[in-house]
Amino acid sequence: MHRLVLNSRAWRQASRRTSDRAEEIDPGNTLLWRQNLNRLESEIIRDAVLAVSGRLNPKAFGPPVSVTSPVSGLSMVEPGPSGNGHNRRSVYIFARRVYPLKFMEIFDSPIMAVNCTRRMNSTTVLQSFAQLNSDFVVHAAKDTGDRLLKAAGTNKSNFITLAWQTVVGRRPTDDEHQACEQFLAEQTATWRQTNPAEARQLAMADLCHMLLCTNEFIHVE
Repeated sequence: MHRLVLNSRAWRQASRRTSDRAEEIDPGNTLLWRQNLNRLESEIIRDAVLAVSGRLNPKAFGPPVSVTSPVSGLSMVEPGPSGNGHNRRSVYIFARRVYPLKFMEIFDSPIMAVNCTRRMNSTTVLQSFAQLNSDFVVHAAKDTGDRLLKAAGTNKSNFITLAWQTVVGRRPTDDEHQACEQFLAEQTATWRQTNPAEARQLAMADLCHMLLCTNEFIHVE
């Protein structure tokens, strides 16, 4: 049954709307003329952020990763004894009913206090805030920029292409590439006013942060 479904034309279709006529006839996609747009699950989103930053610890098995219990409720993972435990895959995060990991909770991780028979995907402002402002994503963007800068060298064009391939999984279009070049120039000029020594690195980290905040990063197309 799984082989039949996975090899079917309906399963292998993309979610992009490529036919105006089909959109007029079946806007709700009841006839499966395209794939429905699906957002990544909360655990996969966190793992993907760690993976692009180069910080993901793929170690298997072992004790779970502890979660903090602050009064504010903004729980985070605690570093393990080796100093890299907080970068382990999300499946190893200790599940607590009172203090779930806040970043994954925002992206609809299962609630431990009740039975979860089916995962629900929501779209809220808090999710955008988490992508833009959480220390987890901001630090991951900086690590991503530093890692890609070493690989791309001083060539700005190569950095932009590598950033898109690493974060989004495809090469940028000509318009996207041009927009990124303009973005880097503007951000570099802005950072030079406050931190001229690291203006270039900070601008590249901002570009990676922007890509981590795109819908294309957290959705399966």
